[in-house]
Amino acid sequence: MSQPLRDLWKNKQDLPQDQEPIGLPFHQSIEDLEAAAVDCAICKTVQRDVAQFRPEHSEAKKEPGIREERSGGPDWKMCLVRGVNDTGGFMVVSVDTERWYQIWVVAAVGLCADYVDPLAAVVRGRKTLSSSPHTLAHALNWVRNCDKQRTDRRCHVDAAPLPARVLDIRGSTPHRVALYEPTGEELGRYAALSYVWGESSPFATTRINIEANKKGIDVEALPKTFQDAILIAREMGIGYVWIDSLCICQDDSEDWSRETSRMASVYSNAYIMLSATGSPSSTSGLSIFSDNRPAPIYSPFSYESTEDIKGTLYAFSSSRETAAKPSWAGNNAMLKNEPLSQRGWALQERWLAPRVLHFGTEQIFFEYAYSRRSLTKPSDKLPALSGLARTYASLLPSPTTYLAGHWSTTLLQDLIWQAVGTTTAPAVYRAPSWSWAAIDGPFGLFSPNSGVGWDKGEWTALAKIHDVNVTLKSEENPFGEVTDGWLDISAPLERLYPAAEQREGEGDVFPNRQKGAVAQMKEKLEGDMQPTYTCFDTPTHTERARGRELWVAILWKHVRPVEMEREASYHAIIVARVEGREGNVYERLGKVPFSARDLGVCEWMGDGGLVERFTLV
Repeated sequence: MSQPLRDLWKNKQDLPQDQEPIGLPFHQSIEDLEAAAVDCAICKTVQRDVAQFRPEHSEAKKEPGIREERSGGPDWKMCLVRGVNDTGGFMVVSVDTERWYQIWVVAAVGLCADYVDPLAAVVRGRKTLSSSPHTLAHALNWVRNCDKQRTDRRCHVDAAPLPARVLDIRGSTPHRVALYEPTGEELGRYAALSYVWGESSPFATTRINIEANKKGIDVEALPKTFQDAILIAREMGIGYVWIDSLCICQDDSEDWSRETSRMASVYSNAYIMLSATGSPSSTSGLSIFSDNRPAPIYSPFSYESTEDIKGTLYAFSSSRETAAKPSWAGNNAMLKNEPLSQRGWALQERWLAPRVLHFGTEQIFFEYAYSRRSLTKPSDKLPALSGLARTYASLLPSPTTYLAGHWSTTLLQDLIWQAVGTTTAPAVYRAPSWSWAAIDGPFGLFSPNSGVGWDKGEWTALAKIHDVNVTLKSEENPFGEVTDGWLDISAPLERLYPAAEQREGEGDVFPNRQKGAVAQMKEKLEGDMQPTYTCFDTPTHTERARGRELWVAILWKHVRPVEMEREASYHAIIVARVEGREGNVYERLGKVPFSARDLGVCEWMGDGGLVERFTLV
């Protein structure tokens, strides 16, 4: 630690009285920081972070909207602020040069001690080394300490009914395991593995090898991630491991459907979930054992605590994003970019498991009781959430029916979901057009009558659902894949016209883009009506809309409260008639909002009976 910094920390009560600093004053320029970094471990760590921050900031200012929001940038009069997530480190912050209320986090520093250092008694963080047995032992101690506390039954699963199949790892031969099918309600402790399959399918149980797998499997023939999970489970004294590719017969559709419908109980009854959070494939292994695991750059310095405990601390660069967030949000932010966090199946695995031991790219996390994810197989979208849906269904009032990702009791309000970000359409049928499951990518929902945020105010339903039906691929899993679906609905239907600017100029097409294509509710605008912007569900939906007669089914009217200017708006879905189908059959193509002004006056507003009854598929 540099002498100026040491003096500053000792004399922090002697701050100028004519200013209120945002934290403990640190170096007041980059030049001062660089000079101190020569012989100060903390300053050296901050300097590395600042060197990374500066080009990132320069690139960010090129993005639309950033220059307007943060046009000045840091003034580089740095202060130290305690991290919100209380991990023993701190943030380095700086005020914006033009907007005094804008604070920049330019660096985040974590502090840790070695396992055998006296300061380990007062500092929570530990050095992580990929090959160190101390790191694994430390992680396993988290689980054992949780067992001892037993403050929440939700977190402690000892002996529970075993799944239909598990890997029996109790044998005396460490290189052999066997696929085991318990009889009756056999109880036991098992670990479940959550991982990314990767581009190629991992070692799997099929109808051909299932009997051979029951006799025994050579551990060394399994993918590295499986091997590591078995090793850790044995270290914990657990007798069984559940891995989906081995415990579900992958080429037996009936077995696959039956077992995926039981996912909720598999995860919720697991003693521990071992999560290969930072591993991009089943062959990568758990990051704790990886030789390629990026090692933090530690800068050591001598330290004496207020309890007169002397030792060595290590400063290292932490996440600027997570340092500014409370622990519950900080861990989520740190995990969100990990390979497993992008996987659709992992959503229910993480939320249903009582306890999860995450092996991340850079850190290990222990998480206990408490949708931008992709899937290896697009058809897995609904099955991947079936365990969560089954659990949630048990909490809902009866009768409530699950309908391709929606619930019957809230179906009308859920129909106004809207695609956001980058979305695509699956190549094969997966769900009816009115379900969010019919697209890949993120989407947003509105919450009529929730009283939250922009959804505050009065919501009036303008449509009525008369009947709805989905055809399940397997009757054994009412929360899984569907092969067809329709709903019988009455709603105001109005034509959607391209805006004048979309019709002018030879060769213009409507819609000319997925998001932001300009449309209007009358062929000719009347009075103060203005065009509005459409949002089609995917680029494929945009292409399917071209050249067709488009309509909007207006489902809800929303009037915001007085403090939000009491502006009325309408939520509608863009639909088009399905050719070749008998009757009044439409499909959903997108979503569009209207202000009361832009919608104009419609006949059905004075006569609620002037609505159209049609089928939406």
